[in-house]
Amino acid sequence: MALNEFITNDFKVNEAKPTAPAGPPAIDAMNAVDLANTEFMPLVEVVKGLIVEGCTLFAGASKIGKSWGMLQLGAAVAAGEPVWGRATTKGAVLYLAFEDSARRLQYRLNQMGIEPNENLNFYTKAITLAGGLVNALEEWIQAHANARLVIVDTLQKARGPAPARANAYAIDYEFISPLKALADKYHVAVVLVHHLNKLRDVEDPFDRISGSTGLMGAADTTILITRNRGEETAKVTFTGRDVWGDDFEMRFENCRWHVCDPAALARERYENAAAVKAVKLYMAQGSFDPIRRVTFDDLGRFASENSLYIGIRPQEVRKAVEPFAEPLERYDGIRVEYCERVSGKSGRGFTMRRVRG
Repeated sequence: MALNEFITNDFKVNEAKPTAPAGPPAIDAMNAVDLANTEFMPLVEVVKGLIVEGCTLFAGASKIGKSWGMLQLGAAVAAGEPVWGRATTKGAVLYLAFEDSARRLQYRLNQMGIEPNENLNFYTKAITLAGGLVNALEEWIQAHANARLVIVDTLQKARGPAPARANAYAIDYEFISPLKALADKYHVAVVLVHHLNKLRDVEDPFDRISGSTGLMGAADTTILITRNRGEETAKVTFTGRDVWGDDFEMRFENCRWHVCDPAALARERYENAAAVKAVKLYMAQGSFDPIRRVTFDDLGRFASENSLYIGIRPQEVRKAVEPFAEPLERYDGIRVEYCERVSGKSGRGFTMRRVRG
């Protein structure tokens, strides 16, 4: 099926009708006994333990691959297939790709090898909250009895420009609130894609979310994806009222995000570490004596001569090698121990002993 065959053509926005001023509401309180005897519908976990019914804020740096991840998420839910190592609840998905075109979406689907699915729906014309977004979404949800997930990419496009001199917290909270109410009403998940600010050195990583704390305050769940410059893996940090599990790492490969196996990732980092390569190469060259002693200066110089940078100053060499002492023995049978003085040489260093292999 061609992509444009399952792109929604238009939304009908309900016109607001004037209402008469209402008096103060009566408080019809529920007592604890009634609450204990009330049966609620099971919470819908669209992505088990990570994205549940309600409003989710998904924030990441510009160009990190958020839209690729959202397309991967939408396709998985539409097909009822696992995503990021977690089970999904199958259902209809609406992806509001406000920063993309139908051509680009088609290209990305092909690049990712995603088969067309009638559960996966797209809309590319930006609609703001003031322009009737909530009414439009409600009509779509009502027309799809199996609606499970709505992705708004991006939050800023849907929010539109803020009024001059507006209170940022109030504006952000008021933006999220009607979307959350809609999600709660129909037991669907609404994911809002958002950007990070330029802050780096912050104690709380969620302080990097662009905008005020009103966004997190109103959202049920917040997911943050960050990657340091030069690193291949990104860290996913999340918090929320009904989600569970530990933070995890992902790698972007072949247009998809893949959860990293911690054990495999640790082994890969070990094998690629310049300090590990230097120690293994040093033990392999020259004498086959199972015990070798080397100063920090000599090991640093040896590594540099073999195009392996592990630091220049002695303390840098020590800091580069010591974190890998345990895996060096576990993986390659090389025991590395710090020594105060290397016999026959001046300076501190390591005693390297081959215990097996």
